[in-house]
Amino acid sequence: MDALLCLFGRKRCFMGVKFRTIGYRMFGPGEPLTMTNNMPPKGVQVMAVVLIGVLVFAAMGGAHVVSPTHIGWLMTGGDTPAHYLGWSYFRHTSWWQWPLGANPEYGSDAPGTIVMSDSIPVAAFFFKLWRGWLSLDFQYFGIWVLFCFVMQAWFGYRLMERLSEDVWLRLFGCFFFTTAAIFLVRIYMHPALSAQWILLAAIYLGLDKHLRTTAWWALLLFAALVHAYLLVMTSALWLACLFHHVRIRSMRLPAMLGYVLAVMFSIVLAMWSAGYFVHEAVVPLNVRSYTNLAFPIWSGFCVGDPWSHIIPCSKFESLGIALQLGDGFGYFGLGYLVLSVIALVFLALGKRMSPGWSGAVRPMLLVSLMLLIYAMGDRVYVGPHLLFAFHWPDPLDYAAHVFRGAGRMIWPLWYLCLFMVMAAVISGFDTQYARVVLLVAFILQCADLSTVAMKLQRELKQRTVGIPRLGSPQWILLDKQYRHFVFIKPRTLPNILVGWSQDYRMLTLQAARDGLSVNIGYLSRMNETVLDAALAKRTALLLGGGAEPSTYYVIDDSDLWQKILCAPDHGQWHGMLNNMPLLVPDPSPDLKLPPASVGQACSG
Repeated sequence: MDALLCLFGRKRCFMGVKFRTIGYRMFGPGEPLTMTNNMPPKGVQVMAVVLIGVLVFAAMGGAHVVSPTHIGWLMTGGDTPAHYLGWSYFRHTSWWQWPLGANPEYGSDAPGTIVMSDSIPVAAFFFKLWRGWLSLDFQYFGIWVLFCFVMQAWFGYRLMERLSEDVWLRLFGCFFFTTAAIFLVRIYMHPALSAQWILLAAIYLGLDKHLRTTAWWALLLFAALVHAYLLVMTSALWLACLFHHVRIRSMRLPAMLGYVLAVMFSIVLAMWSAGYFVHEAVVPLNVRSYTNLAFPIWSGFCVGDPWSHIIPCSKFESLGIALQLGDGFGYFGLGYLVLSVIALVFLALGKRMSPGWSGAVRPMLLVSLMLLIYAMGDRVYVGPHLLFAFHWPDPLDYAAHVFRGAGRMIWPLWYLCLFMVMAAVISGFDTQYARVVLLVAFILQCADLSTVAMKLQRELKQRTVGIPRLGSPQWILLDKQYRHFVFIKPRTLPNILVGWSQDYRMLTLQAARDGLSVNIGYLSRMNETVLDAALAKRTALLLGGGAEPSTYYVIDDSDLWQKILCAPDHGQWHGMLNNMPLLVPDPSPDLKLPPASVGQACSG
């Protein structure tokens, strides 16, 4: 009963009192924190926020991924095998290379970098320092997701400090940021993009009355070493912040230009060292994703469990449409939608907010709307339905296809809208009523998104068994006697989807464990011209009875396999091992390979 009285403002107690904002800073000293005698200590607040992050992480199946030696959830995912395999090879590379993020053994035909495998460069560099003490199957992605949950909660709480002196309102708002649908949809599908706390930190810095030059610098460098999309969105918010401070003349223009040049130089250097500036990273792709105008109320496609208990999902019609609109997913959630309606009612009634941060938020809102336009592209959707399409001029069309996942660019607007909705609700109600409204909205939000938690728990529990192991001992013997492994994918499978092959995943993982290089990596960008030329050259070599030095081959192309069986025999062994077509040049007797296969329709 005392807890309820505290919550609804009838009793002054531990977490239910007012105190003045804002004190301690994430990035250094700020204004001093003023508090009443009943104010919970700073350490208690920090522990409460960290606990929120950990609890939400656990509710979303975190216990199944946090173990550093559990790789099953990674190797059985969609894109996560690319992230883990990229790290598995990168950990063994030399520090004496440039760029530092080069990963030449993972895709030797067209070498990529740690950036191209989306393996979170900042984490890969850090853990590479300790590679001598790490287990063979060490993975940091689960730890990273836990870190992102805590940081998401932390900066959600810091943003709420801008709005209220009431601890309960801050904590309720913190929960909304920590359970954001655009965040939860990424955590185990694309761990690098679960670092959306970087955007919250950018908004927080943008609202500061002082230009936090060092903090912005550090944040941009960190974003560059996490993911390019986060860097672009953070840079847009940074430029908006600079514009605001130029407008209010808080920093002289010459000093501002010098600062901008220094930051840009350091970011370019960091990107160069990580491995951004390779040919594959800058060539536009013929595919890209889009968002839709109804993204706040669109709960996605009916694939698996729906994202909402209340709002029906859209019928799944084709994989192409799903891939185009999946990145633009931005469902608010029922609680967020209810708060949005309340905020719009207050706006219609003429209630005005007079926050000190309103001048700073306008430039950020403007650049966020520009990012929304970019995310929409040249196809305007409402839900899954295409309203109309148009053609941009060639230079704009080139820029529009630089980022394949352009639909993600709605994220800054999503978080800014949540912040402003919270501001409207908190300023429109007395504190006691605002607590009740946010509590009810949070309950609705949790109920609406509860299927997500149950889905993640169920799926991750099933994926704890890991991936199937290669059954025959000959694979281990092959890896001891050869230094390079070649996987020739089915002709119908695009290069960029090679990781969808279960055989590729198993064989490449085993090769990484045993220190063998592989000819093709599962990367976000690939040089198709180089890969096709390498395949043509290798095919001609194999059909002529030749082979590359110290290399064995798995031929997953059935047509090519039949041709190889009919090729001249120059000491090669070709046959089936674990139902995989295998070609081994000059095999040693201790391999004990099964009888060789013979072509079924060889003429002459």
